[in-house]
Amino acid sequence: MTEFTIFPTVGSNAQKQLLRATLDMTIRSVSQLIDHHNVSSVVLEIGEDYFVFSVEDLLKHLHAGGSSDATLAELTLRKITCVFENERVLTAFEILESNGDRYLGVVDTTENLVGILTDTDILSAVDPTVLVQKKPSAIW
Repeated sequence: MTEFTIFPTVGSNAQKQLLRATLDMTIRSVSQLIDHHNVSSVVLEIGEDYFVFSVEDLLKHLHAGGSSDATLAELTLRKITCVFENERVLTAFEILESNGDRYLGVVDTTENLVGILTDTDILSAVDPTVLVQKKPSAIW
């Protein structure tokens, strides 16, 4: 069972097992990588920006008739907003809520990606009464 803390840091709740992909990887190879490591997404570093490709993106691509032989370079990837690992999860929640995303990158003081944080990670880390007090309209 998760122990609730009122304001934990994003670094303490981030998923630290990062699988990195490259633009030349095919959808099939990314799918196999995700399956083999039992994770829900891979990250890409392009220049100084970070992007995520998730199982959800994979399913959308395939259900839209996309080829499993397509490379990640052929797709529109989601750039992720990054926050420092010492930020509080409530701040991260507000960022996700304002930009409508599900993923945040977590970076260290040198801005290297050290983890990924999802909206689900945040919700499981914060006492629900804090969320209700913070934003009553956020209830289901």
